[in-house]
Amino acid sequence: MELTHTLSSDFFKANREKLKQWLPPRAAVLIWSGTEVVASADMSFPFEVSRNFWYLTGLNIPEALLIICPDLPYSDLQETLILVRTTEAQKIWEGVRVPEEEISQISGIDNVIIVEREKDVYKLIARVMWHAIYVYIEVDEHERYNPYPFPDSQRQWVKKLMELYPAHQYRRLYQIMTQLRMVKSTKELERMKVAVRKAADILTHDVLPVIKGGIKENELEGAIIGGALKRGCVISFPCIIAGGSSACILHYSDNNRVIEKNSFVLIDWGVKHEFYCSDMTRVIPVGKPPGRFFDIYEAVYTAHEKIKEFIMPGKTWTEVQDYAMKVVGEELVKLGLLSSSDLTGKGWKGAVRKYFMHGFGHHIGLDVHDPYFADEPMQPGMVLTCEPGIYVREEGIGIRIENEIVVT
Repeated sequence: MELTHTLSSDFFKANREKLKQWLPPRAAVLIWSGTEVVASADMSFPFEVSRNFWYLTGLNIPEALLIICPDLPYSDLQETLILVRTTEAQKIWEGVRVPEEEISQISGIDNVIIVEREKDVYKLIARVMWHAIYVYIEVDEHERYNPYPFPDSQRQWVKKLMELYPAHQYRRLYQIMTQLRMVKSTKELERMKVAVRKAADILTHDVLPVIKGGIKENELEGAIIGGALKRGCVISFPCIIAGGSSACILHYSDNNRVIEKNSFVLIDWGVKHEFYCSDMTRVIPVGKPPGRFFDIYEAVYTAHEKIKEFIMPGKTWTEVQDYAMKVVGEELVKLGLLSSSDLTGKGWKGAVRKYFMHGFGHHIGLDVHDPYFADEPMQPGMVLTCEPGIYVREEGIGIRIENEIVVT
């Protein structure tokens, strides 16, 4: 992940103020930034900061705790960042992720406490917990998250907190942060637009010029990664580079096959610009694609344009999804893959799902799949992808077209 951004501390202060408006009296928010995770031997996975911690502080650092307790009698602890001091060995081997003197400047939090040992953190937590009745905690709650067999560091930290303070009333921070993050500010939209432009530039200047029969999928992946680095950003998720029939695998990840002449390639990619993500999909002909490639492509494009126009304030994600299923179903009838009778009765969605088995899109922001509520009416400033697809496995053709849409 990128380490730098140009957002001022005012942005993060404003986010904390919005959070405080949701809190009842005697409430405390405790957010752990995350811990580096060992992959194998002495090699760790790249550190991924808690997105909510970053949204409220602008800091991309492990082993840090943010405390917000607006009515705490100790004014010095109403907004606090607690960090364990970087050891001399860490400075030599890993460097300093954020210099201590810059932490307040970036976050806008005056009270930054550097402790020598982790146990010193809990001495400060005790003063906050004595006052608080309600404790808002963060755990990853994405619908596809599976905490077994390896619970993430957030859950481990929360488990320890609850063991130490079992009598408090713990509440989910997820719902509040989702409400805040679903609607993007002007500054967030500016960065997301840059992320889209950079992703588009990579396709135009680094990928399209080299696509040809006989090239390997991972060569195109390398062009995307290199194009991102040249533009001062990183990819926002592992690229999907699916040649020919592999495009029918929704999250194809091998990226190691040869793209045949007279075929096509599906490219699903995106980049992060100052922590904000883009996510786009294109399907590129290579020579003369097989069978009904262009007919299916036109059907997906038609559906994409209709769904895009349907996205507007007041609609819910569920309503747009139902509409997307309907318009894709109509295109499937035109293609002869379904009959009109298949679109009637209770089982019509199941018939459509044979060829369109995913959602019309998802919210996007600091995460590629940003948190959202499917029953929440859309508001201006929300950003979603629009990505219908038709996957005809018996013909070896998979088409998906994806763009990002700002609700206005």
